[in-house]
Amino acid sequence: MYKLTEILYLKLTLKKILLNKSCKIIINSGVDTVFFKHTKDCSHSKVSPDKDACYCPDCGKYIENRWYLTRCSCCNVKRKTIIKFDNIMPETKYCPNCGSEHYRVEEVKSINFIDINFAVLVKQINEERSLNRTQTWLERENSEPVKLLGFNLNFGQ
Repeated sequence: MYKLTEILYLKLTLKKILLNKSCKIIINSGVDTVFFKHTKDCSHSKVSPDKDACYCPDCGKYIENRWYLTRCSCCNVKRKTIIKFDNIMPETKYCPNCGSEHYRVEEVKSINFIDINFAVLVKQINEERSLNRTQTWLERENSEPVKLLGFNLNFGQ
């Protein structure tokens, strides 16, 4: 049987894993053991935020960069935006200008240096462009010798 400290540790570990959403839990029914299998989700960290869209060099999927901004519904003041539990919302509950708690989220087509302090970047995968892609390349027919450090080297002959 498990001790109370082992059960508490297991609960805390499961809670951390469920918040991260980066691990799958595999429970072996024959034995009283729990296995944690790490699933790698690409964070697309190498996709530059200054481009509208490009392919991720790590996973190869087509990533679209979208900037979102929150504004007060009452006075239209820009509010600092955060992402909390996959929802785009303002950092504070109430507007510092008028005190209203209502806000609206708008997508910014092109970000400028003033709005970047208030906006948040969402990297979305475009599945249609990710799946429908063709790559082609050409090989040279005449293979000329490659000069490296003054040596004439012939490759492929």
